[in-house]
Amino acid sequence: MKRIKKLLLGLEKNKVVAFDDLSHWNFNGNEGLSASGIRVLEVSPQEAMNL
Repeated sequence: MKRIKKLLLGLEKNKVVAFDDLSHWNFNGNEGLSASGIRVLEVSPQEAMNL
């Protein structure tokens, strides 16, 4: 199973991810987020908080 798929299914824990072109949308009373891509970064959650 691909790494991103595992992450989205909740099978990967404590991963730091980056989204490409993340945007917020609101349409007919619904809202959400869209991104053109997602990357798993090779840093720990603690390292990410210190960036």
